[in-house]
Amino acid sequence: NAVEKTILHQSEKHTHWWKANSENLCFSDILALRYFGLLGCTNYPKANISLIEKILSNRESYKLDLTYELGNLINTSFIYLNSNSQKNIMRTIANLWEELATDEYKKNHLLKIRAKLITKIPSHLRTSGPSWGYQTYRITRI
Repeated sequence: NAVEKTILHQSEKHTHWWKANSENLCFSDILALRYFGLLGCTNYPKANISLIEKILSNRESYKLDLTYELGNLINTSFIYLNSNSQKNIMRTIANLWEELATDEYKKNHLLKIRAKLITKIPSHLRTSGPSWGYQTYRITRI
């Protein structure tokens, strides 16, 4: 709890420490460190928008079990991203795990995860998105 509070304080103040370490936190292979980095970006998206764009555009960011946190980051930050970044991120989400959808069960599971991320994008910004590939999966009630 003390580590989380300290990191959030650093992110809020956009300190020299945060500037030097935020990218390392957000792309760490250590799940707890990545969590703290994402939390700092989620709570203070305006100051971290360029880092957020890197995170959300990178397919590797979605490989660890932080879908909920990434969804929150999408929800709080998407409005601040420029339209090219938004389109790139929507394309990234639409193509996540495509190579893993080898059978119907896996495909449905992956569509559900994608849908959870897509629904975190403010609705007025996702209407012009790419072909999401979720036509067969209802995302209105997840």
